[in-house]
Amino acid sequence: MALFSAKAIVAAIIGSGGAVGGGFGLHEIVRISERAAQEDSQFKAKDQDNSRSGSSGAGTSEKIQNSPAANNPLVIISEEKAASGTSTWESESSPKGGWIVTKEDRPQDLEIEDGEENDEDSEEVEEQEISGKLVLLKGSEGTLDNVYQLKTYYEENKPIFDGTTLGEFPLSGLRSRIDKYVESFNQDIWFQADKLDTFTEGLEERETPFKRVFKSEVYDRLIRKLQELKVPS
Repeated sequence: MALFSAKAIVAAIIGSGGAVGGGFGLHEIVRISERAAQEDSQFKAKDQDNSRSGSSGAGTSEKIQNSPAANNPLVIISEEKAASGTSTWESESSPKGGWIVTKEDRPQDLEIEDGEENDEDSEEVEEQEISGKLVLLKGSEGTLDNVYQLKTYYEENKPIFDGTTLGEFPLSGLRSRIDKYVESFNQDIWFQADKLDTFTEGLEERETPFKRVFKSEVYDRLIRKLQELKVPS
């Protein structure tokens, strides 16, 4: 039965034709399969029989070092140490096995592949501006929403609002930003939105942030509409 040393297994994984350079610190973990572990057990049993029959201690030690598992299911070799002429071996257990390349020390070709994945993760889809309408609404009588409030809809998909529509104003911008502001505006102004005068005052107090989201003409048209509603017909 042919047995391979851990060093030969590592060399097979790295590849005979690949130039990896000296001292880049590639760490490989080789997991010995169940079959190899069984062979190792048989190897040790045979070695014990040889010891009883008078084999030398030095020969036994050499055979154990060349066993498939080398007393541990995982064998680690550091190329950095191998390049410097040091034949130091370390053992480490791992539930997953396989082979691991540390991020900072792996070859350039693997770094490029990882960089491409990072670029894909960092890509963000730019949101396009959309056209719609800003609606001035008075909620239905007898409900908690019986206050003045703002609503939005986009393109031609106008929903059925619960209340009375007092005016509509064209708008354009980023939908996520507009909807977030309108929701926050209605919540902040709710306690003073039961009357037209106090609602108008609340809007005027928020003129600057309102104009950051909507164009100035949207604000001006909304204010004019509120002033018209104050005038008794």
